[in-house]
Amino acid sequence: MFNPTWSWRIQKNYWAYKAISWLLFKMLWMTSGYVTYISGFYMLTAMTLISSATIVWIAVALKGTTPDNIWLKRLISGLQLLSLVFCGFWWVGMMDYLCYMFDCDWPKLAAGKPVHHMGFTEQNCLALPHLAHMLVAVFILLVFCWNVMLMAVGSVDMNPMTRNRLASSDTDTTVRILLMKMLLVILTSALDSLGLTQDVLVIITTFYLMHLHSGGVSLLAHCSA
Repeated sequence: MFNPTWSWRIQKNYWAYKAISWLLFKMLWMTSGYVTYISGFYMLTAMTLISSATIVWIAVALKGTTPDNIWLKRLISGLQLLSLVFCGFWWVGMMDYLCYMFDCDWPKLAAGKPVHHMGFTEQNCLALPHLAHMLVAVFILLVFCWNVMLMAVGSVDMNPMTRNRLASSDTDTTVRILLMKMLLVILTSALDSLGLTQDVLVIITTFYLMHLHSGGVSLLAHCSA
């Protein structure tokens, strides 16, 4: 994972950086201050909870049947598109934004000193209001990660290529890879205060991801043969 908020020497005027920098949209809010960041956080929270509740309601109401109402069909199509974008393609940037809530100077906790946020240094992570925001972030992260996991598993189980009699489902590998990617996002977004420990954990996780991907490629080649 490449995190442009680290101390890289980046030519920010270069067209390639401008083309991909918006994917980590946390940077667009950080420069505007703590209040703006919190506002964006609760916007994402509301969007996640409303969309999740609506999907559950539709699933229970329809019970697998096809809707006749044109507006209900449009609502389902919109929810499918929203889920695909935020839980399928853009989940790393969104999870990075949510995890940034926990990017505090945790080593000071062992020393008995106040634990302040790494980016918003005026905020004490173990005092209100930031502590309340962190508790909300724990809940919304669990909901969001569960949605991402369901999207990933569904994309494997519902793939026609995996429904063949001779096909070998790779769901377990997909889940492990996704879990390691989520761990990598947490390490790079919320543990900046750990310094060398963070670097070592990121390297270990990255190499394990490479191992999982190589195993998946070998399985795919075996099934094709």
